[in-house]
Amino acid sequence: INKEQEHILHVLEEGTPRKQKILGESFKLYFENRSQVLEYFDEGDGHLTTGGSSACMRPDHLEYNATLPGCDCHGLKIRMDNKSATCSHDVQISTGHLASKNYYSYGDFEIRTRTAHSPSGGDPPKNAFSCFSAYVGSREATQHYHNEIALCWPGDEADTMHAPYWYGKDEDRMHFYSDRLGFDSSQMYHTYSFKWRENSITFFVDGEVAHTVNGTNETLPFEPLSIRIILRPDDYHSVYFGDCMYGVEYVSYTAA
Repeated sequence: INKEQEHILHVLEEGTPRKQKILGESFKLYFENRSQVLEYFDEGDGHLTTGGSSACMRPDHLEYNATLPGCDCHGLKIRMDNKSATCSHDVQISTGHLASKNYYSYGDFEIRTRTAHSPSGGDPPKNAFSCFSAYVGSREATQHYHNEIALCWPGDEADTMHAPYWYGKDEDRMHFYSDRLGFDSSQMYHTYSFKWRENSITFFVDGEVAHTVNGTNETLPFEPLSIRIILRPDDYHSVYFGDCMYGVEYVSYTAA
């Protein structure tokens, strides 16, 4: 798939009522208790489409308080495999997906994660795509523009981080930045974040600035955004190439 033309987290929600946006406050969430997680996030259940790719979202592919190899900690383990893909007859892949109940405005968004890797700890399937995103679709947005800021890590380039954003104008085109990390994100836990302000977005890796975009609310995202955590296939045919998992120790949001 051409990553520069896709919508990373466009979820198909046919017939779903428009969600009322509630602005969330600052939080830091460790994924050790499902009941606590569900105070902040909804578990995806159904058909997920992302720029032409398809997968079945299943709550049973989200494991909380899981032992996270390489972290010496417990947290969230998202699995992607070919088991129980029953949401559509032509879908081969099942995965987990979390979307925040509330929407969040300008602030700092952070995740500590080990991106997609095989259950044995080796390389992930080549079409695995791990993402941490703040997103609102045109259907839910106040001005009906797709707004999004994302951090994503492709399975076939685990030493690379994609940092795209959309603000819904300019024909909804992706504005794209890619950074070589200098390490294999599928093998180690690292901290990734972005600082979103009215006139800038700054992306960080382990607390160090990776890239800054300057602009205005005419050239940057401006709508309150929902936090998304997802592991998904990254090709138009959603072909199954093997099992993988995505480990998350915590996510946080600090209001500006």
